[in-house]
Amino acid sequence: MVELDESKFDMDLKLWALRIPREHCKAAMRILNGHLFDRPRLKPITVDPTNEKTRYMIFSEKVKTPDLSDIPAQKLAELKGLCQFEVAPYSLTLGYSYWSAGQQRFLQNKLMY
Repeated sequence: MVELDESKFDMDLKLWALRIPREHCKAAMRILNGHLFDRPRLKPITVDPTNEKTRYMIFSEKVKTPDLSDIPAQKLAELKGLCQFEVAPYSLTLGYSYWSAGQQRFLQNKLMY
């Protein structure tokens, strides 16, 4: 039997995120609806390991630049009126355990041939 190298299933994503005060996350999610990370079993808001009072709001792959020019100016103005925030790079790795059994079989077959 062949040993499965689970690292071959890794998908590294380089994304952008907002570092935002945790009390403003709900309102900011409404403002940024459609621009945040949207994958099954993963949430677009995560803990900021450097500060317990802030959270990371992870943008979708469609937001490509730190100036957030991919988001309509009206939405950005509304967000700036809500609170101060910082744009930061965010790396995320989707590993073997993220993929469903069907996706794992498909990827295994693809790797073997």
